[in-house]
Amino acid sequence: MEKRLCMASDCTTKFVPKHPRHLYCSPKCRDREKRRKYAKERAKKDLCPQCGRPMDYPVSSHKNKTSPKYCSKCQAYFHERYLKRAKEA
Repeated sequence: MEKRLCMASDCTTKFVPKHPRHLYCSPKCRDREKRRKYAKERAKKDLCPQCGRPMDYPVSSHKNKTSPKYCSKCQAYFHERYLKRAKEA
């Protein structure tokens, strides 16, 4: 079989597929691309791209202020994770 370019948006690896239907060079690329697809679909439906819960923050009407990208629970989780890593370092 001939070499094929990985279909993941951020991968430029050429690989020889083990099966004609293989589109990605590795399961890691396949799974990463699947997560991106789900996140985009959730964002279109006004859901949190991370967990799929409804967004619980109002969209900002200010010109220069951006609205939050994640729901309050995901934001709290990421904040706690950041603080924990900062404390360990």
